[in-house]
Amino acid sequence: MAGTPYLVGSNTAASGGSTALVVAVATAVASGDLLYIGILMNTATSIISVVDSQLQNWQLMQSDVVNTTTQLYIFSPGSSVALSTSDTITVNYAANSSVQGAIVVADNVVDNMDKIVLAHGTSTAPSVASGTLSQAEENCIGFIVDTNAGGTPTWNATFSGHVLANITAAATTKLSAAYAVVNSTSSVTAAGTIVSANWAIGIVTDAVTVPAGAAYWRSVLIRGDDDRLIVEPLGQS
Repeated sequence: MAGTPYLVGSNTAASGGSTALVVAVATAVASGDLLYIGILMNTATSIISVVDSQLQNWQLMQSDVVNTTTQLYIFSPGSSVALSTSDTITVNYAANSSVQGAIVVADNVVDNMDKIVLAHGTSTAPSVASGTLSQAEENCIGFIVDTNAGGTPTWNATFSGHVLANITAAATTKLSAAYAVVNSTSSVTAAGTIVSANWAIGIVTDAVTVPAGAAYWRSVLIRGDDDRLIVEPLGQS
């Protein structure tokens, strides 16, 4: 049975201050949950590191920096240790010339990250496709960065019912996060609608944990010769 991604915390800051953006853990993270942070930037600086108060090893999973004003970075420590609401996650920027913003998302009842794809453009329609998934049940997390002029993204139908957070850094750059739960190996498209502007978008998919001993992943009801209802398996996990 799938769990769902959840918001851990977020924060923003204007340029010109500290080079460290601290995100407080607002929702505790269970040990073993996958953890991600989406980070925005709007100048040609860089992110040195992401650290947390439990000293996990955060790694850059992927970034898109082609549009300087709407850069997107995604970091993860993989499977997290437990984090309480006393913990913090800190993004260390190389300089304080960029506005700062980050959204932290965790995902539970999942085994591992499957796909991560980022894209960029200048238009009204940020969009990225995951490619064919490795299994039929996965959780998908999307991040969109756009300029303040682009407005808060309206997510496509796959994601629109599960928006986790929308933040704006110093009335300059926006970051949105949303998720979807899918039950097919078909490629998943994360997309949004904005006023025409620069944007970057990313999708991460996580393979849902299959319970030990699970024999089948779907079934139908049919009637036997004696008119009794019988559960007929359609496929194996």
